[in-house]
Amino acid sequence: MDAQAALLLRRLGIAVKVALLSHAPPATDSLALRSVVDGGLEVTTRARMLLRLGLKETSAVTAFALHASAESTWMFVQGLRPHARVVLDAPMDNVHLVMAADLDPTAALGVPVGARAAFAGPCPASQAPEAWRLARIALRFTRPSPRAHGPYSVEEATLVDATRLGAHAVLAETLSAERIALVPDVRRLNRLVDEYGEDMLVCLEAVAATESVRKAARLLHRHHNSVTHRAERAERHMGFSSPEPYGRPRLFLTLVLRRLQDSGHLFPVDGTDGAPPAPPVP
Repeated sequence: MDAQAALLLRRLGIAVKVALLSHAPPATDSLALRSVVDGGLEVTTRARMLLRLGLKETSAVTAFALHASAESTWMFVQGLRPHARVVLDAPMDNVHLVMAADLDPTAALGVPVGARAAFAGPCPASQAPEAWRLARIALRFTRPSPRAHGPYSVEEATLVDATRLGAHAVLAETLSAERIALVPDVRRLNRLVDEYGEDMLVCLEAVAATESVRKAARLLHRHHNSVTHRAERAERHMGFSSPEPYGRPRLFLTLVLRRLQDSGHLFPVDGTDGAPPAPPVP
């Protein structure tokens, strides 16, 4: 190979490398991302950190709280990229922070099997701390994903929207798993599920979410006699029935508290995210 051909190949290699880098997703500045969701950060410092991430204070961002393995986290982040202008992520101890800018609201997002995810937004990037706080609260209401591709129904609780929580959010903010464990209805429900398995829990959630056992059966695509049998068995163990006055709200509240008991480690009631404090921002 002569010198001219070698030079040409070298230049071609450089051009290819530049092209690949220009199309590759930007590496996340974890410190900057953790800083922009820190509610104690000064406004001017947050604006500077946002610029480091390629965002403005007015950028429309959606904050996701994700509880998943490293592999599932990577899959979730990659699944977001085709639907958002910028996707950033950073570990926050046992919860992963994912932020998407200009996310397509029509995208049917997927959550890897077994992972839990919740989100808040879109909102201006200047409000990222509040969006992150709400997403972590919503994460306590999630259940492990049953399949890798969406969309998901509200009953599946796979990808929970913080705006749908309403007054229930205060339960996640104030009740620890230890305190919930003392509630008699929750203790009875736990024993019931231990004895009859997760299928009992699925049936009761359908009963609580609908107006009748027949509608619950349709929701679960089962014969109503099958659901009726489980509902009656649950009534004997719980000491009340859903058709009686305030019975269904009582069952629903008990189910919510059990879910919060299972996810107590995802959002400490002291309001922290469990992660060590971020180092000083340069």
